[in-house]
Amino acid sequence: LEIITTGITPHPNGNGAEKLAKSALGAERIVTSRHFVRTKEAMEYLRKERPNLLLVGMETTERSKCYTEVQYPGPGPEQKIDNDDTDNSATMAPGVALFLGN
Repeated sequence: LEIITTGITPHPNGNGAEKLAKSALGAERIVTSRHFVRTKEAMEYLRKERPNLLLVGMETTERSKCYTEVQYPGPGPEQKIDNDDTDNSATMAPGVALFLGN
């Protein structure tokens, strides 16, 4: 699991770190995170490092659907591809990355 933030989004060791630490209750020290100035940089990183990841852009419009009601291809991100009990991202399903608009 890796949290990727972009732009002005608060992130550990950066803008808004104090407020993030207060609401994350220590999770910001455990969960890996990475910050990019621009969304395009984050998408390029994910395309290179996780080529099987489905990138989904989200925006609120009149035609929008609730993200929890959309059928995404492949097994859910919590399902492992094999029966190995290790927590290795290489054995996890490809997953989905959601990009939220402002």
